[in-house]
Amino acid sequence: MSDLEQIEAAILSLPSSEFEKLRLWFLDLDYERWDEQIEQDIEDGKLEALAQEAITEFDAGHLTFTGLDRGAIVTNWSRERSQILKPN
Repeated sequence: MSDLEQIEAAILSLPSSEFEKLRLWFLDLDYERWDEQIEQDIEDGKLEALAQEAITEFDAGHLTFTGLDRGAIVTNWSRERSQILKPN
C-alpha cells in the first residue's frame, strides 16, 4: 500500500470530530500555500500585466462595484506600488 493509500485509509477511519479538525487544518494549509504562490507570482511580476489591465479598465470607467460593500477596495499589485481604489 502506498503512502497516499495509507493516508486515505487513515482519514476514512477518523471519527467525525477528528475529521473536522483535519479538514480545517488542511484548508488552512491550502490557503497558506496558495497565498505563498500568489506572493511569489507578484514578486516575479507575473501579475503585473493583469494589474495594469484592471487599473486601465477602472480608470476608463468600465468597472462597476454592483453588489460590493461601498467601503474601500484595496489592491496591492506589487511590493513597489499599493493603491486604494474607492468606488464612486
